[in-house]
Amino acid sequence: MNVRGRPLVVLVDGVRLNSSRTDSRQLDSIDPFNIDHIEVISGATSLYGGGSTGGLINIVTKKASRKP
Repeated sequence: MNVRGRPLVVLVDGVRLNSSRTDSRQLDSIDPFNIDHIEVISGATSLYGGGSTGGLINIVTKKASRKP
């Protein structure tokens, strides 16, 4: 996945979803009703390397409730 021609890192709950060998089709497996919020970070190269020059998207899912 790219933004303005630059590679973008996609995380789900802090775990990298895509790599240089895969595309972002894995996003289809995320249930939109299970998303709590989405974090968008620009300039994430120092944390995630050159593969994130376009920025970073972290999809944070809802936590399971402890109610039976």
